[in-house]
Amino acid sequence: MALPGCDSDGQAGQGQDGGPANAYEIGNTDDPQAQDVRTVEIKATEFTYSPEKVVAQPGETLRIKLVNEGQVKHMWGLRDRQLTHVHAGPGETEEKVITVPEATGEYEIYCDVYQHARRGMTGKLVVE
Repeated sequence: MALPGCDSDGQAGQGQDGGPANAYEIGNTDDPQAQDVRTVEIKATEFTYSPEKVVAQPGETLRIKLVNEGQVKHMWGLRDRQLTHVHAGPGETEEKVITVPEATGEYEIYCDVYQHARRGMTGKLVVE
């Protein structure tokens, strides 16, 4: 399942059945002590993520560790799934524990800071 656009035009993603993506397909556990959590470190600079692609299993719990090595604020998150968004200011590191969608496919990762996605600050979460 590919999601449309990487800019901030507000287009909604599609769910596995081709309909609108369900905001409840992915959530935030917000439990920093959660067991069976895999940490994924994402480095953010102007205007890229490293790595750009994250591969996970359906329903897997991930700790997203966003390390901002840039000069401005950045965000990592799945489009249309605000519970996954983690923001970090310049030189900061922030973490968020999320649950990967149960539906297999590709989900767009993007930075919601003004014009960052349009400048290429996007990636993919591949659920397989």
